[in-house]
Amino acid sequence: MQRARRSIAINRAVGFGLLAFAIGFGLAHRWIDRERASPLIAPAVPISSVRVQTAPPAAELSLSTETIDKTIDERDRAGAQALAALLPSDNKALGIRAPEFSVDDLEGKPLSLSALKGKVLVLNLWATWCGICQQEMPALDRLYSQLKDRDDFAMLAVCIDYEGDQSKVASLMEKGGYHFPVMIDPSGKLGDTYGLHGVPTTYVIDHSGRIVWSVAGGFDWSRPEVIRALAMML
Repeated sequence: MQRARRSIAINRAVGFGLLAFAIGFGLAHRWIDRERASPLIAPAVPISSVRVQTAPPAAELSLSTETIDKTIDERDRAGAQALAALLPSDNKALGIRAPEFSVDDLEGKPLSLSALKGKVLVLNLWATWCGICQQEMPALDRLYSQLKDRDDFAMLAVCIDYEGDQSKVASLMEKGGYHFPVMIDPSGKLGDTYGLHGVPTTYVIDHSGRIVWSVAGGFDWSRPEVIRALAMML
């Protein structure tokens, strides 16, 4: 009798153990799948005043709260919603007009946001000291290669730190074999204007000049669903 009870107890223990293992394995597998499904490579690295140019303190450099209008192009809306489904944006700038800026290319030629009016713009802010920024660059390059021939698409990767002079940035781009447009911000105002807290941070600006989505951190821009979402806006 005791032997039978002991056998039952052992069987129950084994059964509970197997059940616990199965549940644990399932949860672990689900967590791994979720991590693989996430397009985020790594969180943004906080910027410091030592590494970033500091613009003169002025109220007008803070992120504006100006809205454009209540309406939004259906293409832009659909694309923004598709991007938000991949990774919700918590940026307070969503829905407002992207602040005007002017940055220089590697030959010293200036380019302003207004010159890109009517285009969907992927605006990437990065720094030469940021390893995550450099991890993200191959994916940005693949995205650019997919959409660069669309007339209403533009991409700018703007280096915002004081170490990012033309020669250093050009060398980094050549070494990586990247082809997307890269700019530098010699004034140091862009990060302040956009209320930047960490790099990389990327904004998607629609045809009307409205910020419709943003991501702080390294992002896998080469994922097919990301490219499809952006293509929906074009």
